[in-house]
Amino acid sequence: MKKLLTTSALTSVVMLSAVTLSSAQTTVSGNLALGYKAQSTNANKEKSYRTFTRESQINLRNTGKLPIGMDYAAGFSFEFDGNQGQPSVPASSTDSLAAATSENIYLNIISGKTTLHFGADHIQNPDTMITNIVGGLPDIDEVISGVNDKAPIFITHTNSAYQAYGVGVIHNFGPVTGSVYYTPNRTDAAAANNGGTRGTNDVSGTVNAGADTAESQLEFMVRGDLGVKGLNAFAYYGVAESGSSSRADKTLGIKVGARYNLGNITVAADIAETDTADTVTTLQTQSKSFGLAYAVNKELSVGLMRANTSRNTLSLSEKMTGINIGYALGPISLNTHIAKGDNVAGTVSKGEAVLIHANLNF
Repeated sequence: MKKLLTTSALTSVVMLSAVTLSSAQTTVSGNLALGYKAQSTNANKEKSYRTFTRESQINLRNTGKLPIGMDYAAGFSFEFDGNQGQPSVPASSTDSLAAATSENIYLNIISGKTTLHFGADHIQNPDTMITNIVGGLPDIDEVISGVNDKAPIFITHTNSAYQAYGVGVIHNFGPVTGSVYYTPNRTDAAAANNGGTRGTNDVSGTVNAGADTAESQLEFMVRGDLGVKGLNAFAYYGVAESGSSSRADKTLGIKVGARYNLGNITVAADIAETDTADTVTTLQTQSKSFGLAYAVNKELSVGLMRANTSRNTLSLSEKMTGINIGYALGPISLNTHIAKGDNVAGTVSKGEAVLIHANLNF
């Protein structure tokens, strides 16, 4: 009898698993972007260069229903850029295999309009330029990056810890969706193993970054159309306590932006501010950007962008101007970015760049 009961129980488990698996669905998607970039620097011609670019990503997603009536969604991605694991041009790369495998990881439990989220690089993510209407990725700061070996100080990630592993809650309020996110270690992009040993690779590329690795962060974000057709707006706020007597008290990030479509014309603007804790002083940075786009027809669009950034420790303001031309060929889009940077990184650095790339989504 005991053997029979055991067998019956095992059969029930197998049947339940079969029912669960039959209601689940797994999908695979991805994208591939190949491009050509030419960059010139007015001050140092020897630092001008030409190169090909690449970004590729594979996404796996599984969805289904739980026995308690709730839904679930889980997935992860593999992202490999052209400089992944090797020196980039012109500066050396800090990318690693850990960064390639810490992309868009999530395990979500969904009940109606509310989602409980565990993962990294899936919610919040204010690392976007809403004024980049036509070009898609990359943003203008990435096109300009490399002028005189300088990286623009334009605010994109807003000190967000979205790439660190944490827990969050998402709720759909109708005209807007709100989310709150908490991570116990804002700089760590590598999760601990199942035994709880902390990873050593953090989002800055530093190994065992000292006091920074003990900082927790809390973030809030809302986005939606606010009940206005054609509007896409968002607001973000994130704060982290220092956790160290040798650093400033808080790391802060604020960003607000909106995009509005008027038929063939789209306009967008955003403003962001960050206070970054440092051992010497607090770096206060403010960025503003504006975008305008015109859809010539359903295939061809043209966009214009302007971005200004200032910092309390720098005497010069960074200015970037760009023109984007986008052409849609079904699943493939062709994009041309023409950009100019003045006072890049708040220094006397000027340069221009042209990036032409094709993107395929599948």
